[in-house]
Amino acid sequence: MKNLVKQILIADDDYTSRRLLEIRLNKFGYEVISTCDGKEAWDKINLPNSPNMIVLDWMMPGYTGVEICKKIRALDSFKERYKYVILLTARGAKEDIISGLDSGADDYLTKPFDDTELLMRIRSGRRILDLQEKLQYSATHDALTGILNRGAILINLEKEISRCKREKADLSIGLLDIDFFKSVNDTYGHLVGDEVLKEVTKRIQSCLRDYDLVGRYGGEEILIITPGAEIKQAVNIFERIRKTIGDTKMINEQMDVAVTASIGIASFSPEMNNKNMIKIADDALYKAKENGRNQICCFDL
Repeated sequence: MKNLVKQILIADDDYTSRRLLEIRLNKFGYEVISTCDGKEAWDKINLPNSPNMIVLDWMMPGYTGVEICKKIRALDSFKERYKYVILLTARGAKEDIISGLDSGADDYLTKPFDDTELLMRIRSGRRILDLQEKLQYSATHDALTGILNRGAILINLEKEISRCKREKADLSIGLLDIDFFKSVNDTYGHLVGDEVLKEVTKRIQSCLRDYDLVGRYGGEEILIITPGAEIKQAVNIFERIRKTIGDTKMINEQMDVAVTASIGIASFSPEMNNKNMIKIADDALYKAKENGRNQICCFDL
């Protein structure tokens, strides 16, 4: 994925002003997505992976810069991916600056401006976006393994279930548990246990498709979401994961350990929510353990 912080969306209905801004930003090393009115800018902002840095002229047809600021701050996705907005205008009165910032703009640049001032304001915005992305990552990812944490994986499961109900799509999940993980900790120590967890998650990720999701559900339990996979496809995916974990010992400077995993699988049906779907996967996991571990078990309702 492209570095979204190095992309900048600009919106200005004046061609000369817009072109000069493009040239300046290109000179600073930014990839510019250029729009000529507020409606086009708003459409671009709503695209997946749209730039996090936005420069808006105040007065434009379609939507004004102030109107776009207000619409951005009302977006649900704004809570997940912050948009840093610089409002560009010839208005320099104190009341205008207050009005612009109150609408949701992060910064305010008065025309005419020089290249140095523009660059410094862009850099300031980049620092904030970099920090926000780091904080967002820390809030949604498990510190040990780097996969999604419990809260984030459950939010993603809710989204996938909603999508399946809306689009009548397939969805399966797997709840994976490392067999006898307590014995690994007791025998080799918790540091080795941590290394085992990290290696297991790497092996899981090596088996997944680009759009599959994986998160640490709790302790040594890992929740895997496979969008678009009906039960037969899911069985193939999770059997591949089971073999990848168990067929080769985990060896490095800190460990020489053989581990296996049990996996319970649940396939989506329209009456399900995230809680009962996980309950079905958990029941299947219990059955896999009861039957001797190192195997998968599925309930297709």
